[in-house]
Amino acid sequence: MKLIKENKYSKKLTNVIASILIASTILSGCGSVSASSDTELTPTPTVTEEVVVNSPIPSLDPKKLSRYYCNYYKISDEEVENRMENYNIKYKNSLWCMSYIMYTVIKYDNNIKLIPCIQMLDNKNNLLRIFDLESENLLYTIPCPGDLKLTDSGSYNNLDLTQISVKSDFLKDKEIIEYASCIYDLTFLNDYIDFFRERDGFNYYYLNDYKCFNEVYPDGLEIDNVFMTEEDLFKEYVKYVPLENQITAKEMGLEIDYPIERKYSDAWRISNEELEERTSKLNILNEDEENTMNSVFTLVLKDSQDNYKLMNVIFQKRTNELNEDILCFIDIYTGQDLFSIKANGNECFNYDTGEFENIDFDSIHNSLPYFDDKEICYLSSIIETNVFVSNHIEEFRERDNVMYEYQTDDAFYALFPRGEYHMSEVSYTTKEYASLYVRLPEEMIVYAKDLGLPALP
Repeated sequence: MKLIKENKYSKKLTNVIASILIASTILSGCGSVSASSDTELTPTPTVTEEVVVNSPIPSLDPKKLSRYYCNYYKISDEEVENRMENYNIKYKNSLWCMSYIMYTVIKYDNNIKLIPCIQMLDNKNNLLRIFDLESENLLYTIPCPGDLKLTDSGSYNNLDLTQISVKSDFLKDKEIIEYASCIYDLTFLNDYIDFFRERDGFNYYYLNDYKCFNEVYPDGLEIDNVFMTEEDLFKEYVKYVPLENQITAKEMGLEIDYPIERKYSDAWRISNEELEERTSKLNILNEDEENTMNSVFTLVLKDSQDNYKLMNVIFQKRTNELNEDILCFIDIYTGQDLFSIKANGNECFNYDTGEFENIDFDSIHNSLPYFDDKEICYLSSIIETNVFVSNHIEEFRERDNVMYEYQTDDAFYALFPRGEYHMSEVSYTTKEYASLYVRLPEEMIVYAKDLGLPALP
């Protein structure tokens, strides 16, 4: 008999569970989220007896087999890359807040499979829409309960899984037995080791000490502040979930496609290479210059074809040759003066509409030729760069007669997790603002060449 010492990471995992509870309240819109009443939040390691028995598979050494679930994740980086070749990840470089990442556990053919998922809330119908992470196809929907509860392993134990609807073809004859949080790939064995023992008639040696979680997150995890690319999420998955418990989109019959309906929801998911290429075309004058969020604005334009263009600008008060006060609008990236308007002293920001008022854009002068055929629609805060598509999605659907999907503003929160609060106190560099701006649909971006400016040497 071996006794396990006190789990020194128990407090850290407890804090993770607490952060998941808070995030679940925000993302699901549910009024109450709590830990399960019949479990403690602090993981309590159990006493496990090691019993070595004859291996049911003669070709394997009994001792190695008995410790399989203690050692299965100790694989080389090369093996991780080999396993990654089984996955055709739709958007490898997409950043996801861990609050959106979940796991669906299914049981079939006397085995357990973990499906990495994305959770989205359908506010209108009070449903959770669950998507396969690899292919981003819809797997199923389930009513959002008013009170979510988590076990200390990170699974939700009060979702009524019998109410699941709109199942994918693959799941129609499969039993969904668990819906769990982002850490469940690292903790699920604590819940299922007895299933494997009973199924195989073999007393696998396993200590419920959350070893995998502790290895990946030795300092704990605040899921609201951690963002991972889909590629990194799958690297964690293929290493820390036993191979026989993994499943690919191909095995589920899910195709990786790029439907036009996802034009706007997928626009921000560009590769690092594309990010750098687009950023280089802005001709940034000073990448490290900092500006507070309340001093950088979004200028919304329309061209002669009624296509929207967005620019990030700052403005300065100056005096013209007639000793009149003017507002000079400046492109934040090139530092180029764009145009001027006469200041009237009544300019103000309306926090209800998110727009500036009492600015006469019909009287601009000293403008670049670029503005000759452009209509200035309005001036708004820097936040508009991110929420513009969301605010105009109905207009785009009606214009193009396409039911575009658009559910969340992940791009903004992935880049600026501090959010928009206390904007006068939060500063970012020009390069950080650019990393948000260039994730707009490219037809809305205004590059330096569009302004008639030469490329940087």
